[in-house]
Amino acid sequence: MATFIRPATDADRVELAQTMCEADRNELQHLRQTPETALELVAGTEAFTVEREGRVVAIFGVIPLDGYGRIWMLSTDESTKCASVSRTARRFVKAQAERHGFLTNIVWAKNKSHLNWIDWLGFHFLDVEIHNEQKFIRFGLPGGRS
Repeated sequence: MATFIRPATDADRVELAQTMCEADRNELQHLRQTPETALELVAGTEAFTVEREGRVVAIFGVIPLDGYGRIWMLSTDESTKCASVSRTARRFVKAQAERHGFLTNIVWAKNKSHLNWIDWLGFHFLDVEIHNEQKFIRFGLPGGRS
């Protein structure tokens, strides 16, 4: 089963909003976002689609901010079945940390699968933040940029 990574399109965002996994939907709900609004927020940024057998499996990217990047990924349940996603993700994270100097974001504290994934990618867990009465964990990864 061939898996491709390519630049994300508006059609990809529409498809993913309809097929997004429950874990991502729950996390977005606790941030008071819908799949559609979250994907609209990243529409103008450099984003990549993971495609498998003609279907969107995930969309990911980094939003450049002042001195760092906000890394993100939204996916379907099928994303866990793509070994190439894991290999590519590690290379992408390392390259983006170098490019931006530091990568960060938050993850819902009850989302164990995402916590494991973030840890496996090499991020460090930094602190706990409360958003809409829910615990989120800030994670980050420094790059080698000066």
